[in-house]
Amino acid sequence: MDPTLKAFLTSWNFRPDVILVMAILGSAYTAGWRRLKKRGPRVARKWQLALYLAGLATVCLALLS
Repeated sequence: MDPTLKAFLTSWNFRPDVILVMAILGSAYTAGWRRLKKRGPRVARKWQLALYLAGLATVCLALLS
């Protein structure tokens, strides 16, 4: 394995507590989004869910790097 790639992969801190909290937040938001989606298509839009999950993934990457 390339030494640079090995150093990059071993420098990450895979903390289960951070991953668990982010998974719970993502699941809770997705569940709420689905409930709103049942009320009507204009209440909850797909781009809102996508942007929230992308932001959550960005925060997760920042905390784990």
